[in-house]
Amino acid sequence: PGPTSQQHKPPPQHRFQTLDIINTTCLKTHAESLLDQQTPANFTFVQEVSASAKTLKDLKTLFKDKGHQLLSTRTDSQSKHLLGGVGVVARLPGTTFLVEAKTPAFKAFVDRGRAAHHAINNGSGKFYSIFNLYGYSGGGQNKNKAGWTSRLIDSVLEEIAAHKVDFAMIVGDLNALPEQIPAAKHLLDQEQWT
Repeated sequence: PGPTSQQHKPPPQHRFQTLDIINTTCLKTHAESLLDQQTPANFTFVQEVSASAKTLKDLKTLFKDKGHQLLSTRTDSQSKHLLGGVGVVARLPGTTFLVEAKTPAFKAFVDRGRAAHHAINNGSGKFYSIFNLYGYSGGGQNKNKAGWTSRLIDSVLEEIAAHKVDFAMIVGDLNALPEQIPAAKHLLDQEQWT
């Protein structure tokens, strides 16, 4: 189920993958430090890319010139400033791609720069589905915003079912503790997610 190995094949020597998760607040500001990491992970998932279309294009070129791949969603089209945007920096180009949303709820969060579904080839022809999320700021103090982030997580679960994913991981910045987000609390307490 999910993406096929014929679509994207990594070099066979890369069987084990390492991940970082970073809220950059502004990817342009932190791009050079991501490129200069002494022991970089194979994949760095970023939240709050906060980049215009032109800046995002320039960042993709910068990362490509250094042998990396940047895949990112756009920022929130309903916001008056550059809010949101989530992405991944792959240090093994060609080993990851963005998966198109199948469900209306998840697509709405992708369009608002709050979510992305990444497929990562594990090196043996199988894919991991990694859902990168940027929760609503203030969710730890505001139950309405915690509820919006909870709906974001619920949309991920619908998306997992729609894609018939065997292995899924949720990463990101919830902007609250998991126990403050009803859907996250349920996953940890009732569904044995870790």
